[in-house]
Amino acid sequence: MRNEEARQIDAELRSIAAQRQQLLAREARLLVRAEELELWRHYGCATFLEYLERFCDLSPRTAKEHLRVARALRLLPIMRAEFEAHRIVYSTVRELTRIAMPETEGHWLLHVAGMSPREIEDEVSGRKKGDTPTDPKDPDRTVKLVLEVRASTYAQFLEARTRYADERGERLSDDELVLAMCRPSADEDIAKAPHQMAIATCRSCAKSYQVGGGREVEVSVATVERARCDSQFLGDVESDVTPRATSSVSPRMRRRIIMRDHFTCRVPGCRSQRHLDVHHVVFQSKRGSHKPSNLITLCSGHHQQLHEGQLAVSGQAPHALAFTWRDDPHRTSTRDRGLLACPLGTEQTDAISRDELARVIQAVLDAPRRPHEPVPTGHERSSPHPEHSGRDG
Repeated sequence: MRNEEARQIDAELRSIAAQRQQLLAREARLLVRAEELELWRHYGCATFLEYLERFCDLSPRTAKEHLRVARALRLLPIMRAEFEAHRIVYSTVRELTRIAMPETEGHWLLHVAGMSPREIEDEVSGRKKGDTPTDPKDPDRTVKLVLEVRASTYAQFLEARTRYADERGERLSDDELVLAMCRPSADEDIAKAPHQMAIATCRSCAKSYQVGGGREVEVSVATVERARCDSQFLGDVESDVTPRATSSVSPRMRRRIIMRDHFTCRVPGCRSQRHLDVHHVVFQSKRGSHKPSNLITLCSGHHQQLHEGQLAVSGQAPHALAFTWRDDPHRTSTRDRGLLACPLGTEQTDAISRDELARVIQAVLDAPRRPHEPVPTGHERSSPHPEHSGRDG
């Protein structure tokens, strides 16, 4: 009798699961079309997320995830066809749309065939958009952090997130926000290095691990090199000999650089005055010196972006720096208080008349710019060098 009841329940549960997959596939098609029609405007909602929360019982976080998957499926015809034919489930689609591109989706579908949702999640973790199954993973992969806090604490968390975003001039990811909160307080001595190098490197495989809370967590080369920019070196933690602690930037020099840069990140548009690092414009691995002209102040977020190759900086500090974003090469900003960037292709001069200055300023204001591109504020004496944006700070 129990066996018969178990079979019936099993059949019903599987039927419900199949119906759920059909509904999710249909929902993905409808979400894309609803967004094109701006459906929320017809029902008194300010945003699509408000509509989905009010009428479709989807929390903002869940709604964002469903929208992300629906938008990605528009560009992945093979995956969309497999999903709509119910040959793959939503959990597979959710994970693969994080990394798959039209040219790689077929490879990924073959690679994960027969895997469980957890196995697929592990395969995707540490990958970036466009990677194939044979590409190496980023060891500094993301992990899920779940916390339970009081409502009053949550309100303070939201306020802190807004404050940090205002300082950076952009919304911070969960990882960037938690990292910022874990850094030392801005009230501490600015001469003190923000990192103590307690990173152990395996002598056989050369992998690096950050030690914390009794655990070793593998970290990327970019993370290690960013720490080396502005750290106190504790030496080999496995050695029987205790070496003297040394700093990559002396406390006196660190205080001098941060004061020179007005206690703020040097990236144009960033107002962050917390969690500041001192960075070598020409990397130490490229024989960059510790001279003040080669040292600038960066917030921890932009410092990490630079070592991950998303941002490049060149020139000399403090008045002749050029910043370029790798995802948008046309978005180049300068830091040059002595000269004005000339957009007309004319020769640069150290002296400029008032009439010429007025003409150049007007030309800058009248020149067409990409959306959100700031008006140039400095003189671009040199173009950013690609070698200054690698992972070996």
